[in-house]
Amino acid sequence: MKMIIFLALLMAFMLFAGCSTTSPIDAALDAEVANISNEDFKRQPVGPFSEKEDYYKDVAVEEDVLSRETLGKIQLYNLDKIDDVGDEMGNAAGHCYRGKYQEADRLFDAIYEKYREHPGYWNQIGICFFQRNDLRSAMLYFNKALSIKGSYAPAINNLGVLYIKKGKEQNAALAFEEAIKNHKYSRTPKFNLAQLYLKYGHVDKAHKLFMELYTFNGKDVDVLNAIANIHLLRGKNQEAKKYFEMIDAQMFKQPYIGINYAYTLKTLKFDDEAKEILQNVSVERGNKLYSYYMNVKRFVEKR
Repeated sequence: MKMIIFLALLMAFMLFAGCSTTSPIDAALDAEVANISNEDFKRQPVGPFSEKEDYYKDVAVEEDVLSRETLGKIQLYNLDKIDDVGDEMGNAAGHCYRGKYQEADRLFDAIYEKYREHPGYWNQIGICFFQRNDLRSAMLYFNKALSIKGSYAPAINNLGVLYIKKGKEQNAALAFEEAIKNHKYSRTPKFNLAQLYLKYGHVDKAHKLFMELYTFNGKDVDVLNAIANIHLLRGKNQEAKKYFEMIDAQMFKQPYIGINYAYTLKTLKFDDEAKEILQNVSVERGNKLYSYYMNVKRFVEKR
């Protein structure tokens, strides 16, 4: 039974690591973007660019090592953490994250003259279109950012996220590796690359990157969960428990955390605690984790 559970765990964690953005998009989109280049935009004169401006101001960073960066994380549910910022570009971005796209467009238009030579401006517009699922426009704007600064890591990373959406994960990995070369902006592409490594079973490579992120900030939920699951996959369940326990208990209600934490507790003979955790996790029939959840539930309830 434990071997069956472990194999299910491995399959389920691949879902956790890949998240919902790994499915290929329509073949029609491939045809649309195949011939896109920087020439689709009228090239603007390159002016002074300060990388200090590419961090959002007044953003709490205790819980998310990526929250100050203007890069797209594969798991986009974390992007909304930068919506209440005081700078003009961040204000426009915040409306995108809240789904207020018309207002976001108006704000981006209003600051065009001020930021038109800043690659971060075009990159952020690209993220906004990405969130609308307008991937063709997103690619155009990421490329516009790169036409201003060819080594601009946020846009390179975000092209990697687009490759994930298209199912071209080898190309995505190359993009993330290229973005990591830029020291200041290495955290988000490290996270994305680590997820790809984990999805394809490169556990040691994934662990190394996640530990670098953990060293930077030991409170990030996604990083702690990833490290815990890596230890679980390695059979080091006591170590897994240690990292799960660093996560805020409120997060155990989330299936992608609570299911594996309950499984870990059960394997370590914390039967009552495992049942309590799993009782607070709800997975609807039809959810891609439902089958795995039911396997763990039977295992946890077994005497």
